[in-house]
Amino acid sequence: MNLATLGRDEALTLSAMWLPHLERVVARGMANGPATLAEIQGSVQTVHLIWDGPRHVASVGTRIIHDINNNPCGQIVWCGGEGFPAILDVMPDLEAHARAAGCVRLLVHGRLGWKRGLAQHGLRPREATYVKELA
Repeated sequence: MNLATLGRDEALTLSAMWLPHLERVVARGMANGPATLAEIQGSVQTVHLIWDGPRHVASVGTRIIHDINNNPCGQIVWCGGEGFPAILDVMPDLEAHARAAGCVRLLVHGRLGWKRGLAQHGLRPREATYVKELA
């Protein structure tokens, strides 16, 4: 698998490739579509495409946030496509992207079932999010 990191203009031009993946993530309630699109348009989020040879198989959205001590942290905000193994395969590239941006840690917001796969790349759960639907 290969990772292609898109600049803002390139991401907007190629939105037909990654937008269906984001739409499926939004449909599952794992991302806020309008806010995510605004962050991509505003260069807050970076879109990455994952390729298996000539075939685009997945997309990932990342951004840089700051922790309580103002340390920059890379955050994988959303990912979608043909399977989690593709994302795991390019995790070293996503880590390198965060390091190149000066990040001191990488955060992933994801499904509970990802725990084992992420652990293979040194990611450990630190906290949990509890949800109750009110409407």
